[in-house]
Amino acid sequence: MNAIIQLLWLICAVVVQWAWGSAISFGGVTPYLPLIPIARLALNDGEVSGTSAGFVSGLAMDLFVLDRFGVRALVGAILGYLLGGSRDRLAGDALQTRLVLVAAAVALHETAVAVLAGAWSVGTVPSAVASGVYTGILAAILWGIAVVFDGLSGRSSS
Repeated sequence: MNAIIQLLWLICAVVVQWAWGSAISFGGVTPYLPLIPIARLALNDGEVSGTSAGFVSGLAMDLFVLDRFGVRALVGAILGYLLGGSRDRLAGDALQTRLVLVAAAVALHETAVAVLAGAWSVGTVPSAVASGVYTGILAAILWGIAVVFDGLSGRSSS
């Protein structure tokens, strides 16, 4: 049951990113929502879950945006693996640590996708960092909702 709920979080993040990504932009900065459930899965369940979630969400985003097909799947899988591997090496149980990891992962994701897609420019890194910070703020809200939902349903969550 937990896997189904986590998959639903991931699907919702991909759909919201694709359908309303530009609508939730703030000051020209767009969050990358799929990395929130990827990070949650990776930090809770490890490398395999993180890699799988990163690949699946990246592939789904690549289907919606057909420029350089496969780039987002590759970058998502790598970041999911790295986040999953970091759970035992960092103070991953602290919410602040998790949010910083989400923000850093989004900044790395946006930069890597730009580089691999051949869209690198001088403004790529500042834009990626801003996207990471914005996604980190949204992650705090969504992670809180997930923790409350998990508490109401009797599951433990972090």
